[in-house]
Amino acid sequence: MVLANITRSTRLNLESLDRRDVPATLSVPSAAHAHRFAVASAAGQTTQVNVYESGTNALLTTFQPFGQAYTGGVSVATGDVTGDGIDDVVVGALNGSSRVKIYDGATQAVVANFETHPGTTAGAFVALGDVTGDGRIDLVVGANRGSIVQIYRGQDLTQANPTPVAQLQPFGAPYNGGVRVAVGDVNGDHIADIIAAPGVGGSAVVNVYTTTAAWGDTPGSMYRSKLSTISVGGTGDRGGVFVSAADMDGDGKADIAVGRVVSGRATVTVYKGDRPQVRLLQSFGYTSTEPGGVPVSLRDLDGDGHAELIVGGGAGTSQVRVLNRFGALERSFMAFPPNYQGGVFVG
Repeated sequence: MVLANITRSTRLNLESLDRRDVPATLSVPSAAHAHRFAVASAAGQTTQVNVYESGTNALLTTFQPFGQAYTGGVSVATGDVTGDGIDDVVVGALNGSSRVKIYDGATQAVVANFETHPGTTAGAFVALGDVTGDGRIDLVVGANRGSIVQIYRGQDLTQANPTPVAQLQPFGAPYNGGVRVAVGDVNGDHIADIIAAPGVGGSAVVNVYTTTAAWGDTPGSMYRSKLSTISVGGTGDRGGVFVSAADMDGDGKADIAVGRVVSGRATVTVYKGDRPQVRLLQSFGYTSTEPGGVPVSLRDLDGDGHAELIVGGGAGTSQVRVLNRFGALERSFMAFPPNYQGGVFVG
């Protein structure tokens, strides 16, 4: 699927990207459904987000975060931002603005609604994790157009216009093809690290940044260094990469999933986080001629200490596949009706 550049044949309606708080449309789930994952439609049709209970795959709620007229697609992430033990849902507009919304998992209320780059169409790829080391879930946002990754403290997210406490440019200032992001504790220091991958046009590399909890009230007051660079393709591979991070092998450290299109086939590889030369899993899926990469999410859906791999379908299908750590298919389902042709994002 093409993310950074939408073809003329794709008709997008981006007029509804305002500050309206669009609520979810189904009933509020009970507290028993604390762990979730989300599936979002890609650009081209009315953008919809489905939220599923991790263990049973039950559909808990569905909503259109920017209204029925918006067709620009959203990135999604799930995690307990509010601290009540129930996963919340974060969406980032990929076209038309850089607006981010956070939906409370218990009440479906919008608890955060702001733009990361006000007045621009930078778009927002979102990821969640405690990168500040204060025990709260923070928000990491990569621009869909541009080169900047921003870090927002969890305690600041409910402010009207939160200010990022730090930012970085993983691929340098001249690069403007967008940055896909993930968060996970790769080195086992109990502080989440930041994983960055390029969009369409960028080199096939993934950069991992470790953060030091030296935070203050001044934006940028974070020490960070590059922990590793993972080469995931050849020098001519510039089709875009998706990333996610969680502990798949059960060693207490996050591993890194990479989704991309290789020679017309969707390819997903899971690298051992602290030793990226080790591949834990490689899977080949559907045929695809679309650039943009393969949406992936590592989530421990069954609570056994080993993350499952969620893979989103490419253009032409809303199929979602869930693989266990051995590569066996555990679930497969269509997130949207059969006539949906846009592909999906997962998180």
